[in-house]
Amino acid sequence: MTTVMKTTRFVILVSACFAFIHCSKEFDGEEASIVNDCTGSYLRFANGDRKVCNAGMLSNYTTGTAVKVQFTAIDTCADATVDCYVLHNHLGWVRVEQISSR
Repeated sequence: MTTVMKTTRFVILVSACFAFIHCSKEFDGEEASIVNDCTGSYLRFANGDRKVCNAGMLSNYTTGTAVKVQFTAIDTCADATVDCYVLHNHLGWVRVEQISSR
């Protein structure tokens, strides 16, 4: 094998390793806990609760579960439904982008 071929193989191998390591990293999210009640699903942070618009993203989690989450703050939620009329104060609506257990 020539030096050029060896160098090319080495570069491809190193590139593949970096790609694998980068893709397998855990995502960078905020720590929160899940709160579910008759008014909806929430992410509880140290400064308060945020109501989740796409609550289906939380269907595998029960109240009190610690999670790491990435979300986007939104002004309104077209998917909002209410099962009871109890006040649950919250800091606003969010759309969950990515979530995992801590």
